[in-house]
Amino acid sequence: MTEGGRIDLLIKSGNKVIVIENKIYADDQPNQMKRYQNFCQQYDDYRLLYLNLDGIEPSEDSTVDMVLDEDYHIISYSEDILCWLEQCKKICKDQKLAFSSIVQYSNLIKELTNQMNDNTEKELMSLLSCKDNMEKTAIILDRYQKLKDKFFEEQFVKKIVSWAKRQDMEVTDEYAKCPFAIRPKSWKNHWIVLESLKVRHAIQVYRSAGKVHKQIQLDTLSSGSTNKDWPFGFLWCTETLNSNEKIVNGEAYNEIKNVITSILIELEEKASLLNELNITL
Repeated sequence: MTEGGRIDLLIKSGNKVIVIENKIYADDQPNQMKRYQNFCQQYDDYRLLYLNLDGIEPSEDSTVDMVLDEDYHIISYSEDILCWLEQCKKICKDQKLAFSSIVQYSNLIKELTNQMNDNTEKELMSLLSCKDNMEKTAIILDRYQKLKDKFFEEQFVKKIVSWAKRQDMEVTDEYAKCPFAIRPKSWKNHWIVLESLKVRHAIQVYRSAGKVHKQIQLDTLSSGSTNKDWPFGFLWCTETLNSNEKIVNGEAYNEIKNVITSILIELEEKASLLNELNITL
């Protein structure tokens, strides 16, 4: 279905509209952005915005054939909204109630996007540890791992998978203990995988099919030695992926994306050697 749907925010002036889809910890619905685009086309001038915490792209199921920065645009709470709120504070600095509300809202966004300063963090710790909130804080702590896993999936895995698909790569999650496996469509016997065991994470090139072949240590995967199933070595990325801050602010996504890109470049540079050794990726 490519019609209908409930728009989060509609700003209208005459025959001009701004439609904003607001996403915080929620999955995209099939054809969601496509439906909103179809709604917008009844207006002479429109802007369709996808708003989320830190600028992640909507899923392909949501956008279908839409083109980023043409059919829709992405804005984030971590940058765009915080910047806008800073401008609002300057305008209404003499209006105490409005100014106070904007400050509180800004602090909430900073908490959600892990941008709290020391004073804000102390205030939060004080709030969570006060007598009236102890029971609720205990519940949060009991569910810490589930919450951490949710952040990991939403703020890291989905972003890597979305990026890989935009590069026209295959993606699967069928391998145990691997949140994702990706590869160029020309590969038949190997996958670039993230092995994730809660407290230990490593990027590797996994031989999933084909005969055992000679092992070649890649410079990119220099943390550990090769073997028949991981013939190109591996790279520890535990410190990066165990950091909630790096997961939320996008550092983890950028670091792992760069590692994957380096693996692809290095294997491409070694194409002649792979061919000599009869290694088929």
